[in-house]
Amino acid sequence: MRMVGMGDGAMEMQQLETDVQTVLHEVATALRGWREAHPRATFAELEAVVDEQVNRVRARLLEEAIHTSPVTHVADLPAEERSQCPTCAVALEAGSQQTRTVIVQGDQPVHIRRSYAVCPRCGAGLFPPG
Repeated sequence: MRMVGMGDGAMEMQQLETDVQTVLHEVATALRGWREAHPRATFAELEAVVDEQVNRVRARLLEEAIHTSPVTHVADLPAEERSQCPTCAVALEAGSQQTRTVIVQGDQPVHIRRSYAVCPRCGAGLFPPG
């Protein structure tokens, strides 16, 4: 999975569309292969496989959409667009890159990587929203 940072918004959206098409092609190929290997599968079995693939697609789409967010790289944002410290109300500064993993529907992991933000006044840290 590739990371998209700040830059031309149109290019980021075009890359997101390309990534979505790739994921959908992978899913269609997997479903076709499964169906060929299980020609006598019941409706319930087929539904379970489709649900599994839909859950996988949902996680990938969430991950891709989150990585197109402008808050992914705090250092790239002007101070007035950065999140503020909830205590000091000053713009946060970029810290190190951090990755968090969130488990979404279907027990699928979504990996969120972005700059950890730090308050220059009190030192409090924040993992910016997506």
